[in-house]
Amino acid sequence: MAEFFPSIVLRLPLLLNTDQKYSGDFISPLPSILFLFLYLWVLISQAMRFGRNLLYATQAVLLGLINSILDFSKIEAGKMQLNYEPTDISTLLRKSKKQQYL
Repeated sequence: MAEFFPSIVLRLPLLLNTDQKYSGDFISPLPSILFLFLYLWVLISQAMRFGRNLLYATQAVLLGLINSILDFSKIEAGKMQLNYEPTDISTLLRKSKKQQYL
């Protein structure tokens, strides 16, 4: 269906051509139908893009959660060790705040 959209757009001037072939009493519904089709096409593509972005964000959160759970299970099983080091919390918070705004 993605290949269909550009062909319609390229043929739009030909399809919308309303020469004096029709009488004044008859108005072709084709321009209205094509406009509605293009409008719906744009709305659907925007909704699909929003859904895809939401899916990617949810996927990243779930992957982080699963990795954290696996790390905790490795620590409990003794396969991973923690190294305790002195840390300056204010510097760490400043760095994280800078990265947040990048």
